[in-house]
Amino acid sequence: MTSSKAVNYTSSTSPRVTYPINQIARKLDWINVVAYDFYNPALSGNRTGPFAALHSPQINAETPPCGHNGVSAWLATTMPANKIVLGLPFYGTAWCLVNENNREIFAAAAGRAQSDKVYINDLDGTLPYNQIKYFIEKHPGGRQDHSDKYVVDYFSAENTWIGYNDIHSIRAKVEYARGKGLLGYYAWHAGGDRDGTLSGAAFGAWPITGLGQAGTSTGTDNGTEIGFGTDNVTKTSTGTATSTATGVSTVTSTVTNAITGTNTNTNTFTCINSTCLAPAPTLASSL
Repeated sequence: MTSSKAVNYTSSTSPRVTYPINQIARKLDWINVVAYDFYNPALSGNRTGPFAALHSPQINAETPPCGHNGVSAWLATTMPANKIVLGLPFYGTAWCLVNENNREIFAAAAGRAQSDKVYINDLDGTLPYNQIKYFIEKHPGGRQDHSDKYVVDYFSAENTWIGYNDIHSIRAKVEYARGKGLLGYYAWHAGGDRDGTLSGAAFGAWPITGLGQAGTSTGTDNGTEIGFGTDNVTKTSTGTATSTATGVSTVTSTVTNAITGTNTNTNTFTCINSTCLAPAPTLASSL
């Protein structure tokens, strides 16, 4: 006869929420740690804040919320590190400054910012990363800052203050997740990073590994090449495929439509686990 005891975990930031750790660790493949939305104009409209802080030093004997504290709280339970995924926001939050000369983190604010250059969410002042880049481009006289203490970036122009993650912060957070032995990271959401700037920074800090064998092969491969042409039908490829140890292959091939025998082209593809896309995409992920 055996007996068991449930292990429950209560978040210090949400004491009314209790998590059955043993069941979660045993039955789930992973959990996503939402390491952002700590501050926004809807929650703290009277001051700016590091909405996606990785670290937060104590202020008046209180430790503000941050990603590290959240991950540490989970690791202090029976939740294994390799089932924890760190969240990265591909957006930021915009406040309206009370004093344009005070542009630091926790500067006095008067709610969310407004702009005729970009769309800022009416409820919480959020805007995607690609819109932040556009706003920065349209305000060449603004000030761009990075905080190593909080591991966040922020930009201010006139009375607008935007907190967000740029490539420096993304790299540091991915390196943190890797160093902690976490399963990986996720982003919310990829649509905010249309040109792959943040995705590329994340991938560079933690490349995909262990997906395949290194080597070179030459021959004929009959298969469906996703995204090639307009008909998207099965084609015959004859060419050389060179793959790396990461399982990412660059394929240069002559492609003939197997049905009509026409549309012969020479193309370069990037393949992951035998799925080829054309043209070669920018890798933007990481688990």
